[in-house]
Amino acid sequence: MVTSHSALDAASSIDAVQQEIIESFTQVDSDVGVHKTGYFNHTYTPDLVLQWPGQKAERHVFLRASDNEGYLREDIDLLGDKDPIFVPLNGLSDQDEEQVAHTSATGDAATLETASRSARALITEPRSIRALGETAQQVQRIKSLSARAVLQGGAGIISPAFASSFNEAIAEGFRGALLGDEAATGNAVRLTFDVLDEKRTAQLNELLQAAWVGGGQVSSSFPGLGFPGSALEPEALLLLLDTVSVEDNEFWQRLARNLEMKHFSGLTIAAQNEGFQQLMRAAAPRLRAKAARTVGVDASVNAAAVWALNKGVLSLGLGRARLDFAARSVSDFGSEGYEASPSVRSFVRRAKSAELDVRRVVLSDGERSLEYVSEDGTSVVDDARIQSLAEDFDGSTVARAVVAVEGRDLGIAFDSSTGSGHTRSIFYVSTLAHALLPLVVDLSAEEASELRDLFEGDEGDG
Repeated sequence: MVTSHSALDAASSIDAVQQEIIESFTQVDSDVGVHKTGYFNHTYTPDLVLQWPGQKAERHVFLRASDNEGYLREDIDLLGDKDPIFVPLNGLSDQDEEQVAHTSATGDAATLETASRSARALITEPRSIRALGETAQQVQRIKSLSARAVLQGGAGIISPAFASSFNEAIAEGFRGALLGDEAATGNAVRLTFDVLDEKRTAQLNELLQAAWVGGGQVSSSFPGLGFPGSALEPEALLLLLDTVSVEDNEFWQRLARNLEMKHFSGLTIAAQNEGFQQLMRAAAPRLRAKAARTVGVDASVNAAAVWALNKGVLSLGLGRARLDFAARSVSDFGSEGYEASPSVRSFVRRAKSAELDVRRVVLSDGERSLEYVSEDGTSVVDDARIQSLAEDFDGSTVARAVVAVEGRDLGIAFDSSTGSGHTRSIFYVSTLAHALLPLVVDLSAEEASELRDLFEGDEGDG
């Protein structure tokens, strides 16, 4: 089969057009993944699919050769796709900016505006996408957040001028919230309701309200519209931690209220960040994780607990040890675990001191292993026979153990000092720390006290 030059030229042109649009999206949001489907200007199949790390939601992008309002409205009706994005390649028709900017549009433009908002469809041209990504350095992060919100949950007709003005208004709203400027903050809040879906509106309003309180204003005076609270996206959390300095515990409690381990995704925050320490004091009793690992023991470190993040992995330095917590899988850990291999005598003493309910231990001498299991539901460390077995099994250490916590089994592998449960089991971070650390290290009185105090609070809150 021979392919004509015209067919090759057409394919090359389509690829160039799609690549230009892809670059526009990645300029707006460096985290977005853009995938080609192999189709072009198809009625029902998207040209591109937008996806974000750690999120199931995606948006389908349909490139269109025409900006005719009637055709676009027909596309919306025929497609029935969830939250589609239509991109007329030659731009939108020249219209009065007041019409395009979601105010007093008439005729076909007004009908298309109504239809697009009703279907949660975003209609925007390549220049508008690029305008969302044009950002001054000093306000880059807040504008990046607002631009991503449009890509993920925007609807209606977005012209280049409106894209720029929306970004600027959200940035002004954030600055205004820090200063107590009710007009600028209120304008930003209203715009989120006009343009974004419920989830993205809640996220940006949570950021604005946190900035409002963090700037010293009273929470009840925030010019919002009573939207329910939402967890902050990782970049929004980082923006606040680098912007707001406040000692008000109520502020950090509010910020921690909906926080989950997944909201740390991709973040790196040094232990010297005092705001993060205050946030973790509020959030730690509520957080849950898949697994914990002791990644090091250093005799020179003092007992004070310090939190940090390394590419999304939560780390706790307490006394001589450092524990990492994985949100989803043991494979999330970026560091090798500490090889503990305690003697049976040390293991029993540590488990009793920490009042842990040990249901199973595996002893190993490097060549053979011996498993000792509780059949009656009592802790095996309360049974003197385990010590006798260890003496008969000369040179043995504890290789693995199972501790009963939160009504489930937490397995601990001592060759890497890693604790994790079955496939779907997750545990409070406090539970993981209280079960793992005392079995790996002989805690001093000061370290044990710090560990007890670290997770004060009601783990059921939030």
